[in-house]
Amino acid sequence: MKTLWFSLYKVVSMKKRFLAGLLSAAVTAALLTSCSGDGAGNQGTDSYMQYITKEDLKADMEAGGSYIMLDVRISEDYDEQHITKSYSADVDPSVNHFQNDTATTNIKNALSKATGSEAGNIDSKIVIIGYTGEQYAETATNLMINMGIPEENIYTLEGGINGWAEAGDEY
Repeated sequence: MKTLWFSLYKVVSMKKRFLAGLLSAAVTAALLTSCSGDGAGNQGTDSYMQYITKEDLKADMEAGGSYIMLDVRISEDYDEQHITKSYSADVDPSVNHFQNDTATTNIKNALSKATGSEAGNIDSKIVIIGYTGEQYAETATNLMINMGIPEENIYTLEGGINGWAEAGDEY
């Protein structure tokens, strides 16, 4: 009888270890998958980024401006300093608070002000102005692609507002 109980104990113990290992593997896989995002609420979205230089943007503005400029920085920073004829489209709710819906609404509102349509015009070329042309611009790009805006119509200002400001008074 003692041997039977010992054998049952070993079988139960092995099953527990197996289940614990299986659970551990599942949790690890889930964590790795959830950490594959960019920290800006864009889990699993591959960014398509193309850039425009401040020189090219300035030349376009002087020629009448064919780009819609969306400043995706925090709205208070936009209020302090922004490029003329740009629209505030704060994506900070997505970058720092994982609130993609709020950031998407901000983009739609800015596009509506610029074009009369929340999706912009299908042929509109959009320049995203972030702080440096990186995290905020990448988040905005992903959100706009998810809105159905063609990725080839989305440009990021190289260097962002910081690069624009460093160019001096001529910009």
